Amino acid sequence: MVTNAKVNIGGRTFCYNVFGGGLGSRPAGTLTGEETYGQVGSTLVNINGGIVTDNIFGGGAGVEPSSDKENVDGIARVTGQTKVTIAEGAIVIGKVYGGGDVANIGSADKKTGTTVDIKGGYIMGQV
Repeated sequence: MVTNAKVNIGGRTFCYNVFGGGLGSRPAGTLTGEETYGQVGSTLVNINGGIVTDNIFGGGAGVEPSSDKENVDGIARVTGQTKVTIAEGAIVIGKVYGGGDVANIGSADKKTGTTVDIKGGYIMGQV
């Protein structure tokens, strides 16, 4: 597992979703919830100028369960804290999420936090 992940974007156009956390994957077979594919400790996403045409996530990109019996809770999980900062000069056409896309932050036994800090810029979608 990666301890911390940091993403800095500034001054360019970025035409995809931005994720602070890891990318989940689907191995063969049924997932049990014990899998840790794409897990990271804490994340920091800084958008300092430039244009992001899609969504920004402080967390990771998880996977959908293939059945009601499948548990994907551990995939692309951020076990620590997430922070997303949008600064002056940034233009975000999509939405801004402190958490992940089908991916969890923290766990039942560990209290963690998510922070979205808007210091400037323009956000066309929801926060």
